Amino acid sequence: ACFECNLGELVIKQGVKLNLDNLFDALKEKHENYKKKQHQQQHQQQQKQQNVVVPSSTPVTDSNSSNNSTTQDSAANTTTDNLSTILFDATNTNTDSFVTNYNTISEHITFIKELIEKFSRKKFISTILKQNEHYQLLVSQENQTYKAVIKCQCGGKLILPLRSEPSRFILSNYYAHLTTSTCSMVDRIIKEEKKLNSQGSQSILTSMPHSQSQSTLTLMPQSQSHPQSQSHPQPQSQPQS
Repeated sequence: ACFECNLGELVIKQGVKLNLDNLFDALKEKHENYKKKQHQQQHQQQQKQQNVVVPSSTPVTDSNSSNNSTTQDSAANTTTDNLSTILFDATNTNTDSFVTNYNTISEHITFIKELIEKFSRKKFISTILKQNEHYQLLVSQENQTYKAVIKCQCGGKLILPLRSEPSRFILSNYYAHLTTSTCSMVDRIIKEEKKLNSQGSQSILTSMPHSQSQSTLTLMPQSQSHPQSQSHPQPQSQPQS
């Protein structure tokens, strides 16, 4: 369901997001049908109540009790329906605020470029993939249908699928190309970034003072300068005769 980048971050696949959006649309339609059914039932109930003729022998207290019960049930149904509507409207507002339809070629190109730049910040350390430098992008329109083809710097050519509602292109296959395939451009960028990091670390070490760079000293054992003295027996003097 996600792509794992080199920095350890996870990127949700657009196909998964598409399925969630479709689920939301299905729940929205089901909720609308439920609301219509509730309104129809309430309308039928009101018509039945209007057609009921209360006999004259019926005590007034029973009629009041029935009316009170009906009023309470109607109020409870109205409160429940209003609460459900409020919750649905809040969810609908939060979700629809992120849904945008793109109706021109320039809007589709801008949307694709922004997604690729956002993915680059998670994939690489400092490199941002740019159009006409790291990839070629062609978006065309035939009647009311848009088509997008992206060509990677390594030579790979991919067709981006288009979602109809909302109208936007899905870049999951291009993300997979940059993440899971042996893309020569990605390998080169990663090697260059590692080299730059290594050079940066080396320059920091060389710029440090000499006294700080030598953090440890190797002590050699001292050799003994005084050899052990050996005792020689002294010759005994002979007595003179």
